[in-house]
Amino acid sequence: MNDDTHPLFPRCTTLLADPRLHAALRRQLPGHQGEDAALAAIHPHDPMLLHSLQHHGDAALAVSQYYGVALQQHRAALQVMAACGVAPGRARILDFACGYGRWLRLLVGAAGAAQVVAADIDVDAVDFVRARFGVDARASHADPARFDAPERFDFIWVASLFSHLPHALFIGWLARLHALLSPTGVLCFSVRDRALLPAGEAGDGLRYETRSENPRLDPAIYGTTYADADYVGDALRHAGAGGPWRRLPRALAMEQDLYVVARDAGHDLSALDGFRHGPWGWLDRCTWEAGVLRVQGWSGARGDRPATAIEVRVDGGLERHATGVSRDDVAAAFDDPRLADCGFDARIATGAAPPAWLEIDALDAHGARTLLFAGPPPMANAAG
Repeated sequence: MNDDTHPLFPRCTTLLADPRLHAALRRQLPGHQGEDAALAAIHPHDPMLLHSLQHHGDAALAVSQYYGVALQQHRAALQVMAACGVAPGRARILDFACGYGRWLRLLVGAAGAAQVVAADIDVDAVDFVRARFGVDARASHADPARFDAPERFDFIWVASLFSHLPHALFIGWLARLHALLSPTGVLCFSVRDRALLPAGEAGDGLRYETRSENPRLDPAIYGTTYADADYVGDALRHAGAGGPWRRLPRALAMEQDLYVVARDAGHDLSALDGFRHGPWGWLDRCTWEAGVLRVQGWSGARGDRPATAIEVRVDGGLERHATGVSRDDVAAAFDDPRLADCGFDARIATGAAPPAWLEIDALDAHGARTLLFAGPPPMANAAG
């Protein structure tokens, strides 16, 4: 994919300006500060959105996936901060490898722009997040030794960078970012475990492949990385990170592991034992016939009881439907047998005309919610 605007992006623009989408997002973010225009600002070259558009071929599915991942990252980051004693409104926070601000827009609404620094190697992304979200945004560099900041940070968040780095840069960036922590600071980064490789290819250590979803970056420094916990532990030692650390398996979008590293050797990370993945899921199929809208998909929380229900809003009307449909494929994909009955198959009477707007929220057993879909109903199969 080149840098030209995707042919479906104008439909995304229309959707992003829709007050119904803004309301759906606000429902996920009680207390969020900031304007709807910033919350719903996505750059036309954002590779995360472009990847979803290319995969799904539908603007509403792509935008819903974009925000679904953002919301899951946000809740994971807030959980880690709370468990580590970091208060977002009072801490100095670095969103490193921020891209075009998929999570940053949510962080600013929780912590305030003045508390946040953003950095990325893509100067267009840096310019965009500075202008749209009002943060101190800085260009990164291919060489970790050439990136510095005049201050130190209480929390550094790095989503989906170490899942793309070769060995030398993996070690180099761990050392550089760890050095930017305040004396009580915490570094949190995500890694794709080698267990996600096909059977017979898992092995040990780090595996690097020169491919990624971002063709704008040099594959020699940004590809696809798989690394097991032993490798990450050794990398932390080589990087001089001698403080305590914890691994949270599949804590980022139920795919990547999160590693939490404290600068202070006495920092107690035991509160992370209560980490919850929260609800997650997808809309697989949406059809309408004879006045009935049928939505099928799955919703569950890895490592927890199945989601108790989904909430479906059709042109403003609200219904709650139970999960419980067999989905052995989901249980296998996320290596959790508790997801075996996480499917849903809901039928909603709509009247004579097809509905214009659909929203689906997933609810977990603890009352947490997340957005599965918001937008015009995609009346076709949706791979996800």
